[in-house]
Amino acid sequence: MYLMFHNYIEQLLKEFADRANLSDVSLNEDGLCHLVINNKYPLSLRYSSNSKRITLFSELSTINPKSITTTWLTLVLNTAFNSFNENEPGIGKHPESNSLVAFLHLDLDKLTVDSLEASVAYFIEWQIKWLQSERSINNPEVSHTNITSQNHSMRV
Repeated sequence: MYLMFHNYIEQLLKEFADRANLSDVSLNEDGLCHLVINNKYPLSLRYSSNSKRITLFSELSTINPKSITTTWLTLVLNTAFNSFNENEPGIGKHPESNSLVAFLHLDLDKLTVDSLEASVAYFIEWQIKWLQSERSINNPEVSHTNITSQNHSMRV
């Protein structure tokens, strides 16, 4: 069963890469695939054979504990619950890098090249909007990754 899903995912990634003009897109030995969409938006995919899903994830920002406000914390904690809603990104703190990481689970049973492409585009747009929300609460001590709102027209 693992080999069947693994082969399906590899084929799916190959077709996705062809559409998005990406090169060398495949899973490594840990089930990870790292991408940069439009030379601007870094994200990774993780295949889990146990849960039969792919998870998209990307670093949002680095946390400075001394500058956390109640408003910022409320935004983060509210967003953390998004993953309980089907097809909504969640957020969590990476234990080693002290970064906020956005993630989106994709069910393999429903995944096609079209739905993967749409999910990646949605995930990137969601991150842009989330970072805008984070910036709007004016937390100057949070440093952001290179996901910006400069170009909303993405070809994925």
